[in-house]
Amino acid sequence: YVILKLHVDKWGKVIEAKIVKSAGHGLDEAALSAIKKARFKPLVIYNQRAGLYNYPFKINFRLE
Repeated sequence: YVILKLHVDKWGKVIEAKIVKSAGHGLDEAALSAIKKARFKPLVIYNQRAGLYNYPFKINFRLE
């Protein structure tokens, strides 16, 4: 697995992603590529959208 630290804007788009725990073997690049295409449900506080900072996210890989 790869653990990333994400910065998600108030619209749910990933602005920045950094690798916190590497898996190597090309999986880090695959995780970064996949997460940049992802959209998240924005955090809402008091009926206003707020960005998420330093959000940890784990991506699991399964070989078939």
